[in-house]
Amino acid sequence: MPKLVVLKGYDKDRVWELPEGETTVGRRRENRVVLSDPRISRLHFTLYVGGEQAILVNHSVTHGTYVNGIRVVDNIQLDHRDQIKAGETVMELRLREPGGARPETSGGERSTVSAFEESHGISLAGAFTGEAPAFEHVAQLDSTSIANLAGRLTDAAERAHLQKRLMLIQEIGQQLVAQLDLRGLFKLILDKVFELMRVDMGAILLFDAGRKSVVPVYVRNRRGPVSAQELRLSRTMVQYAVRQRVAVLSADTQSDERFQEQMSVIAHGIRSAMCVPLAYLGEILGVVYVDNVITDYAFQRDDLNLLTILANQAAIALRNARLHRQIVSEETKRANLARYLTPQLVERVTSQELQLKLGGDKVQVAVLFSDIRDFTSLSETMPPDQVLQMLNSYFSEMTETIFEFQGTLDKYVGDAIIAAFGSPVPDERACLNALACAATMMARLPELTFAGPSFSIGLGLHYGEVIHGNVGSETVMQYTLIGDTVNTASRLCDLARGGQILFSEVFLEQVRREAGGRPIEAREIEPVKLKGKATPLKIYEFTGGPQSLAPHHV
Repeated sequence: MPKLVVLKGYDKDRVWELPEGETTVGRRRENRVVLSDPRISRLHFTLYVGGEQAILVNHSVTHGTYVNGIRVVDNIQLDHRDQIKAGETVMELRLREPGGARPETSGGERSTVSAFEESHGISLAGAFTGEAPAFEHVAQLDSTSIANLAGRLTDAAERAHLQKRLMLIQEIGQQLVAQLDLRGLFKLILDKVFELMRVDMGAILLFDAGRKSVVPVYVRNRRGPVSAQELRLSRTMVQYAVRQRVAVLSADTQSDERFQEQMSVIAHGIRSAMCVPLAYLGEILGVVYVDNVITDYAFQRDDLNLLTILANQAAIALRNARLHRQIVSEETKRANLARYLTPQLVERVTSQELQLKLGGDKVQVAVLFSDIRDFTSLSETMPPDQVLQMLNSYFSEMTETIFEFQGTLDKYVGDAIIAAFGSPVPDERACLNALACAATMMARLPELTFAGPSFSIGLGLHYGEVIHGNVGSETVMQYTLIGDTVNTASRLCDLARGGQILFSEVFLEQVRREAGGRPIEAREIEPVKLKGKATPLKIYEFTGGPQSLAPHHV
């Protein structure tokens, strides 16, 4: 049967069994539980017990009733082993039969004074076993809680104080919505907390799911920001707030039996403390922690309400700031990918359907080189801005054509274009697409519009093994091709005259295979001895047009 046990006061060690239903507590003899304490009202409070649940309704306006150090405004739901203070009497509510000693926290708080581990994170793994400490907690609060409280208060000063807080909450909410800089966001939150409450030390700790810990990201005291190394806190309280997803308050930690053996509380002289999760749609992002080392009962229930409201607003702002950073990062990544991948591949990469990792692999690809003939002489006859206009017009048209035939842009080198077909995604028609692309580039060259003289290009194509991949960082990648195949395609491009498309015998054989044996319009020209090659390379010139290769793969 549930029991009410007196821990301290005039009736110390007395025990009352609590039947189902109503139990009145006070000094008058008509009460079911009669207490001797002269500071207790005739009817101080009523307990309503049902199974392992209980509700306390306060009746004492003068002296008040406190649950775990928090003054009860009207009523509150109680948990097993919650402590009730009325006058000088401290009682404990036991809703279940004891199954042994009250569970202690495992390690951590009793074994060290350190506020956090070497990693500056507070580990959450195995923080509690069995029954958790019965801290005062509030699962979900909003500004309506304070508004209703303000309406019930008869003291004009207290009502004005709460109404002022309500106005500040609205002001803070408006500022948080527009705050996208994370450090600025953390500073704004704690600065307002210090402005509204009697806080000595405050910290925002963010949740690191990978390490199962919360890590200090912004810490300050009354003077201003301090380093994470200077942070003091109750690790047990932080662990409980995160694991139980509730706001936690201890108004008098030094006399609170739950903290009597917790070294961080004792060593740092923490008198009052609160910890509230930063939660968004069920996801714990971190916590806001504040304490006071000077005054018992520095924080009351309305302070916990207020901190919870601020934490809820801060969690939304934190989520918005993170989403903004993610969007900027994704847009940067998308813009970077769009420089060398087709729009279809960019969509597949950004939707994570296709993974592009840093590093390289060996693959078989078709490599295309394109170069403007006599570009140096041509550019000397044109103003610099006209040269750039010409190149921009040329590169835009040619790059669009490369993408049209499922090619990937490697890079621009001066007036040259390097492209690959079959990388980074394999393509069964890599050579056929490369040749069709080269023929289309040549056909579209006269269609370019810019103020300046016309020019011609030469193209070289080769097929073989390369190392392809990305170098750089996760957000800024540089696609690259490395290998003899690239060098051979470059040599073929150098040999090509204006309007000429040259390719190797290996390339021609692969094109024929991909075309299903269909004839390819090409003529063999005189073999060329390339640097580093033991035998002359057989070279072919493409003599057809784009239509001869239709249908191409788009």
